[in-house]
Amino acid sequence: EVRAGKPHVLRLQAPFGGGRRALVGEFLRNVSAGADEVLPWRVVCLDQENGLQWLIRMYGALIAAVGDDVLQRGRIEMILNSQLPAQPKRVQGWYQGFISALKEAKTDDAKGAVQLRLPQDNPLIGLVEVVAAISRRQPIVLELQNPNVVYSLALAQVVETLWSEGQESGSKLLVLLHDEPESN
Repeated sequence: EVRAGKPHVLRLQAPFGGGRRALVGEFLRNVSAGADEVLPWRVVCLDQENGLQWLIRMYGALIAAVGDDVLQRGRIEMILNSQLPAQPKRVQGWYQGFISALKEAKTDDAKGAVQLRLPQDNPLIGLVEVVAAISRRQPIVLELQNPNVVYSLALAQVVETLWSEGQESGSKLLVLLHDEPESN
């Protein structure tokens, strides 16, 4: 259904060591082996992260996921550029800023770090607009590991907005949230 343009949000719950990451990893390998190019966007949420730290982590993980593969980066650039003329100036700025960030980002695979530049004009909405534009043309699987530890409503707002935007525009987006069950 996701490939047909019906976004989904799925929550995986298991105790620590319950195999959530392994399950998602195997799922991504199987999906990536299919005919469509799928963009796997994996984000590890850290304990007590605030909204800005989490937003930087989201951008960094997306840049790293796209930037690792030159063909993928070119495809994403074409997807965003093809939608530029139909967008308002503000959205065009976010698309162009993301494309520039892709070209200028410096990744350090040994440290798992990405040096990037966030948009000055509301980076949260900019991220949603960029992801929505990409997912209209190419399937994205967003994996959020331990979203419950983030100290910000921004995470819930982004997931809800991506899902809502996807319902309206036919986005090919699957969001996988996984955490541990609540303890008594």
